Amino acid sequence: MKTSIIIVNHNTTKVLIDCVKSIFKYENPDEFDIKIIDNASNEDCLNLIKETSNEHKNISSIYFKDLMSFSYANNRGIEDSKGEFIIIMNPDIIFESPLIDKLITIVKSGNNIGAVAPALVGTDGKLQQFYYQRYPSIKQFIFFHSIILRLFYKKSFFINRYWIDERINLQYKKQFFVNHIPGAFFVIPRKILDDVGLMDENFKLFFEDTDISYRINKKYKLIVDTSLQVKHLGGTSFKEMQWWVYGRFNVSMIYFVKKHYSKLNYLTLKYLAIYNAYCMLFIENILKLTGKKDEFRIKKYKNFLKLVKEV
Repeated sequence: MKTSIIIVNHNTTKVLIDCVKSIFKYENPDEFDIKIIDNASNEDCLNLIKETSNEHKNISSIYFKDLMSFSYANNRGIEDSKGEFIIIMNPDIIFESPLIDKLITIVKSGNNIGAVAPALVGTDGKLQQFYYQRYPSIKQFIFFHSIILRLFYKKSFFINRYWIDERINLQYKKQFFVNHIPGAFFVIPRKILDDVGLMDENFKLFFEDTDISYRINKKYKLIVDTSLQVKHLGGTSFKEMQWWVYGRFNVSMIYFVKKHYSKLNYLTLKYLAIYNAYCMLFIENILKLTGKKDEFRIKKYKNFLKLVKEV
């Protein structure tokens, strides 16, 4: 097969089946194979995956009994695939037009392209701008993830400079050279992965795509092409567990900085994040006296202080 599509699934099988159907609707089945990596889903999900796999000769599956990291699951899928090109894809992606050949043509254009992604469009038809982020930094944490974020999170200058690449939009159907491509969907030649390495399995969740983008971008160019679009339902696998997301997100950010920046940057960010968490919990203790405490917020900051010991 020319292209291997890697999809990691965790209890989102009904969405996954819609994803697979959309691929077969618009793409030539002789040109790709699909590798479904099921990450410890329940029995009903497993049965649906097996039924779907039996319907198509070019779908195969790997099943994990224990919940593994997103990067670990993708790496096992990549290693078990044979395509010249790899597509990393979330199960909540829906094709609405033929894409694969067009994306591969961009990668093969001879312009030192390392990976390419289409525009991620939500069910409202709008670009999901949040997925096109800047690399993490101390300033990004202070302005957008700390106790003072309300002063900056609506300020376009700070957003574009430190958090989200606002150049990318659907108004102009063109290619944008970027330094980060979203892990929800991107195409990369296997030879590029052989050069820069697979996903870093130290990232349990979040920033896996930022890390591999950073490594690719040291040698090659990254492109987001807004003339090519997919529908992205977004966040379907952890909609009911949002309180723990803050901790995991920030721990992964700190690890990214530790891996790629100076020790001073790493320690500064780590202890800023810890100080910020204690400040928020202190405020909640004050609010507790007035009967206005936020249990959700208390959970997320306590969880972060527990997880930050990992880095």
